[in-house]
Amino acid sequence: MSSLKKNDRRVHKTRKAIQDGFSELMISKELKNITVKELAAKVDINRGTFYKHYYDLYDLYEKMEDAVFNELSAIIVSNPFQVYEVMFRDIVDYVGKSPLISQMFLAKNGGSRFLSRLSKFLEAKCLEIWLYDTKRKQIPEEWKFIAPYYVQGSIAIVRRWAESNFVYPKEEIFKTILRAWYEKRPWR
Repeated sequence: MSSLKKNDRRVHKTRKAIQDGFSELMISKELKNITVKELAAKVDINRGTFYKHYYDLYDLYEKMEDAVFNELSAIIVSNPFQVYEVMFRDIVDYVGKSPLISQMFLAKNGGSRFLSRLSKFLEAKCLEIWLYDTKRKQIPEEWKFIAPYYVQGSIAIVRRWAESNFVYPKEEIFKTILRAWYEKRPWR
């Protein structure tokens, strides 16, 4: 039993090293320009070890994307109060706690599919919050055009924060996003 735990720790450590090394490469390069050989050298493993864990680099990317998206969506869905403060605080906290992976998915080289998935999810959540805030039964058609505007703006703020290597204080990022949301609600 103890050797299994030790083995599990080694597997986890190896996967983390692969994912961290891959994230670093993705921040500066496009996926199509990264090789398994380059990644293996970066994290000091042989290529065979990489292939024990992943089919190829696209498999690695997909698994990482799914994991991050699932973690973020679970955090957002767990917001029982239907308020922006909780949703955006959770997003900013998540990004701040996972800087390398967040930079990878927010970087211009790495995250277009991820950002599209996240945007659609956040747009739906925002429409849900707006319905809750206004006690309406139906989503006005206009809101369906406005929600992407708000979401894209918020993502742009977080993306800029990641691109600047998180030098701006996390609390100020959070306040900036909330200010943008509360000053221009579509029903005011």
